[in-house]
Amino acid sequence: MANTFGKYQLIEKIGEGGMAEVYLAKQMGDLAGFEKRVALKTIYPHLTEREDLVVMFLDEARIAAQLNHPNIVQIYDLGKVDDTLYIAMEYIHGQDLRRICEKGIDEDNFLPREFAARIIADAAAGLHYAHTSTDEQGRPRNIVHRDVSPQNILVSMEGQVKMVDFGVAKAEDRLGHTQAGQRKGKLSYMSPEQLESKNVDARSDVYTLGIVLYETTVGKRLFRGRSDFETMNLVANAKVTPPSEVRPDFPAELEAIILKALQKEREDRYQSAQELQMALEDWLHAQDRRVGRVELGEYMRGLFSEGVGVSAVDAPAEDVGVPTSPMNDVGEVGAEGGHGHGAGHGNGAGHGHGRGVGGPPPSRRPAPQPQPDPAADAQADGGWEVDENEFGDYGDFSNKKTKLYAGLGALAAVATIAIVAWAMLNTEKDLATDEEKAYAAAMEKMGDAGVEVPDPPAMVGVDLATEPAGAAVVVNGLLAEAKTPGTFDLVADRPNEVVFYHPQYPPKRIVVGGDADEAPEKVVFEPYDKEPKTGTLTIHSDPGAGIVYINGERLGAAPQTVEDLPAGIDHHVEVRKSGHWSFAGFFGVVPGENNAFQVKLAPEDSAGRKQYVEVTYDAIPRDTAVTIDGELKGGSRVAVNQIRNQHVHVELAKPNHRTQDRYLLLRDVGTFTYRTFLEPISREKGTLTVSVEPEGSTIYIGSNSYDSNPVKGLDLLEGKHTVVFELPDGSRRETKVEVYPKMKNVYELTATDGGVDVKRVD
Repeated sequence: MANTFGKYQLIEKIGEGGMAEVYLAKQMGDLAGFEKRVALKTIYPHLTEREDLVVMFLDEARIAAQLNHPNIVQIYDLGKVDDTLYIAMEYIHGQDLRRICEKGIDEDNFLPREFAARIIADAAAGLHYAHTSTDEQGRPRNIVHRDVSPQNILVSMEGQVKMVDFGVAKAEDRLGHTQAGQRKGKLSYMSPEQLESKNVDARSDVYTLGIVLYETTVGKRLFRGRSDFETMNLVANAKVTPPSEVRPDFPAELEAIILKALQKEREDRYQSAQELQMALEDWLHAQDRRVGRVELGEYMRGLFSEGVGVSAVDAPAEDVGVPTSPMNDVGEVGAEGGHGHGAGHGNGAGHGHGRGVGGPPPSRRPAPQPQPDPAADAQADGGWEVDENEFGDYGDFSNKKTKLYAGLGALAAVATIAIVAWAMLNTEKDLATDEEKAYAAAMEKMGDAGVEVPDPPAMVGVDLATEPAGAAVVVNGLLAEAKTPGTFDLVADRPNEVVFYHPQYPPKRIVVGGDADEAPEKVVFEPYDKEPKTGTLTIHSDPGAGIVYINGERLGAAPQTVEDLPAGIDHHVEVRKSGHWSFAGFFGVVPGENNAFQVKLAPEDSAGRKQYVEVTYDAIPRDTAVTIDGELKGGSRVAVNQIRNQHVHVELAKPNHRTQDRYLLLRDVGTFTYRTFLEPISREKGTLTVSVEPEGSTIYIGSNSYDSNPVKGLDLLEGKHTVVFELPDGSRRETKVEVYPKMKNVYELTATDGGVDVKRVD
């Protein structure tokens, strides 16, 4: 490759993802042939207008650059070449913990428990340093990583452990802040308080270290369900099966350490990462053999002795866990053996290392750790599992003798949704019994909670007709039995969403008031403006043989496949099965792909389902704000249990996209899913001038910092823009200003006691 990028020479691309790509590069000096290898992470130029992604990218560099510790990947530089932002970081010749476990299973040399404890102890040391770090004035930075997971723990070929990826970390001086209702991190690697969007502290990272320690020493995923909702219940309940109940030979002292780290209440855990580190150090000291960097390095070089290639991880916002066999994982490209580095939070790219590890295995290679019976584990536990991709679906996981299927990340390249969704169809029929029991217990608990389910809303018959006739009718998300023309039941005195489907035309959507005396005019179908792009939709059901309806047409028992469905519209799906609550939902399809989904049908006697409907709002782009009856529920993907028999108004909103308003009647079904793509809208530019008081403040707008005051004549797209300014005393203020198109937008910002006074100057 040998391309020049500013002061760096790009050697080769070693990773890419939805937000960024990563290169192995050399920093070239001016004297004496100086050069230094670095990992260079660059954000895609077309994303530089996405303020939220740019701020996350900058925060990753800013936070990690303040930290100088041997167990944290170092940041060397943050800058911009032309319009491309980059981060230059320490190049780690090694693997991430997920791939180490994967390779260990493949080679019958799974990571020994002592080595797992060594890795977590070192990671805890790095995290404790971050937790307790202070700024130049001695003020606590209050950093919490919030994304501790196997792919964010790196191990070099010399046995050095490194924490990476502070892109979603909580810190006092972040440029971006988590909005109310949003969660940062991966679902199955969250603490209970993190899941509940409570204020988190260092003990949240202690808990997630405990999850990784459990999984790498027990050989079983801890909190992973068949859906986001199921995973959230497992995390919220925080029920941990003691390791000795899974592995009878598990050391009692190590089990005690793990169980203390995984206490649901923060006050009952180790109160710092250092306490966890010291407990592990004590346990390691009592073992029969020394386990340090030398021994861990020898294990690494023995395990990866064949000179494997590299790969990149685009770690999803939901989860990628420690897997069971070699694969290309969710959102991942490349070959077995590399690792994702500094990559990724949500939409970030990984950067892989591990190229050119040659030579014979060392003589002190540790003996293989006794392994559980793979066949038995595959039946009982589903093996080591990869968690949800960005659409919340997941693949099949078993021992190394079974082929594993996994999806590709979808947000970066929407066209791969079919592969993503297809992966979920290859699931074990029997997931881990502990998870099944926890989920069932959670649902039964809901059923016993004494929630009062309201009576169904009053209905009124309204005449509806179409031209041509014979259209299927979906009212508030539920398929009517009759076709047009006819009288259809609508919720009285409320707005009702009615969607008409005809096989020869694009669907028509109207909102109708619930008044029998005010029937709408006949709806006239219109042909497509141009030949639509099409995709394939496949529906599977669990349990099988549910009767599938797509756009009102009864297709028969699942699985069912419909080809040539137009893209760009929401197709209605219902699945019905005797003795079970029905499923309903809307699904957008990606053109040219097989968009495959598996729907879960709850038994009619489920106590929880008698009171609640499980509703999933899965809008693209990610973090689309989901508001239900005026209450913000968070950023998509959002799964909620909503009380049955309610008529709800749903708003899906994202800056620079067309807002969607929908109406749903939560009746007659057990689960409902709404998967849609928000339509982008174009924006024009205006100019922005900002002056700040007091003088001497540093101003941050988008991806740039400014020492000049005022900042004059910036060309920015219309809409709200975040302005952060750092006062001479080191404190920060943040506000948003509106840029109107084709106008000069001038603002005077004055720091007040803890706030900002914003004045627009006409």
